[in-house]
Amino acid sequence: MLRNIDAAVRFQVNLYVQRIFGISQLQNVPTVMFPIFWADLTFSLTDDLADIFKSKVYLPKNAAMGSMFGMMGVGALICIVTVGYSCWVKKQDKKVSSFSNPNERTPLLN
Repeated sequence: MLRNIDAAVRFQVNLYVQRIFGISQLQNVPTVMFPIFWADLTFSLTDDLADIFKSKVYLPKNAAMGSMFGMMGVGALICIVTVGYSCWVKKQDKKVSSFSNPNERTPLLN
């Protein structure tokens, strides 16, 4: 099933002219808008070209979304590992009793 999509692009550049007091050449100039340049482009887009266009547009978007969710997953994994390590360190600190009540004979380094 072939469908055509017709599109048009129109572009125009205008020049706004108005009276400027103090410049004698512009004393009798009315305030007007002059069209300087215009362009009109029309084209027809078939299904095959639409599929190519869609793939070119959506590929970077999907890659960006995938990398964003991947980075969020890596960040969540780092948070989980950090919390687990903190709990493990606290558990190890409870096992060490010689550092619980240090005195002057307790070594600073093992």
